[in-house]
Amino acid sequence: MKIGIFTDSYSPEISGVVASICTLKQALEERGHEVFIFAPSNEDTVEEERVFRQPSMPVFFEKSLRISIGIAPRTLLAIKLHKLDVVHTQTEFSMGVLGKIVAFMFDLPVVHTYHTMYKDYLHYLNPGGGPAWSSEAVRHLSSDMVRVLSRDFCNSCDAVIAPTEKVRDLLASYDVIRPIRIVPSGLALDRFQTAARDPEARRRVREELGIAEDTPLVGFVGRVAKEKSIDMVIRAMPALLGRLQGARLLVVGEGPERQALEAIAGELCPPGSVIFSGARAWADIPAYYRAADVFVTASATETQGLTVLEAMAAEIPVTARRDPSFSSMIEDGIDGMLFSNQAELAEALFQVLTDERLAGTLTSAAREKAKEYSVQAFGEKAEKVYEEAIRQKATARARKREYRRILPRAISSWILLLNSRLRRLMEGQR
Repeated sequence: MKIGIFTDSYSPEISGVVASICTLKQALEERGHEVFIFAPSNEDTVEEERVFRQPSMPVFFEKSLRISIGIAPRTLLAIKLHKLDVVHTQTEFSMGVLGKIVAFMFDLPVVHTYHTMYKDYLHYLNPGGGPAWSSEAVRHLSSDMVRVLSRDFCNSCDAVIAPTEKVRDLLASYDVIRPIRIVPSGLALDRFQTAARDPEARRRVREELGIAEDTPLVGFVGRVAKEKSIDMVIRAMPALLGRLQGARLLVVGEGPERQALEAIAGELCPPGSVIFSGARAWADIPAYYRAADVFVTASATETQGLTVLEAMAAEIPVTARRDPSFSSMIEDGIDGMLFSNQAELAEALFQVLTDERLAGTLTSAAREKAKEYSVQAFGEKAEKVYEEAIRQKATARARKREYRRILPRAISSWILLLNSRLRRLMEGQR
């Protein structure tokens, strides 16, 4: 197959969506398919084969994100030349709309992956805080808009991919009636397994950050944004430090909340106990997982939570907020620890950091769990959804052809019948 992936996020941007797309591309190419990426232009991009960049501009509330403002003529030429079999949209916004237009122009089936729980991101629409009534009004209006736009976008596709049951249930509540298939994003396990087998990976990162080998270290990797609830982790640190002096929290990533979180850490925690490393190169991320003794995420907005799988593959014990996305991949006390509030978080971290047997048991079970999310399984499941969408599109085309064939005949027969009845009626009146 020739598959066109339309996305607003792509390399060199680092995010869960980008990781999912890159892994999908790898998985499909390993299965013999040709994958073409269509994404917004970015000043940091480099030329890549089968990657077509479109004119773009920064998003007004987050300059690091970009939206397309058109489609390059060479893109349309390439689509026509390569004769795509299916369009796979990975966004509901600019490139997703362009993907729909391309699919309409060339009569192609559309598969869509719903990555983001937009209802949990509405705070970006009122970034300044504003008056309480204004904020509440924006929230209610935006929530209704999210429901309607999500429903309409998905229902205009041939098939929809949900990474988890949580997302499928949300779309069902939005009245999405198109086929929804659960396809968890895969993970390139070898990158993280290699780091797990490299004793130098941990040492290098700790040495770089000035963290002693025996220092208990809690790690977070991801976008430093409000929806990740990193503040909950920071607020749990004083309780952990009260029982385990010298413990530290390492936040790997960049984002709009960094300054606010640094202020919270400065107010609540001893100097140096919370370290913000900033963004790190994608190739180095596995080593940063390995540097930690336990990985933590307090986010309740994930559609799947790839960082949890990455930590599992890197053989680091995981503590995660009790949320449907994480509960579907973590069995509490078996291959990870779940928490519901700040106190439970501090307790879970203390247990993992002080009980070597527990940490070893969690790590071993998590390593096996991560294997269920392999690149190969991801590619196979996505391929089946494409095939289903292509069959449905072919059926729809055949139905249209049949309608076009029989409609003129049906209209002609109806007109003849109507004329006959009118003639009889007129003769009867005479």
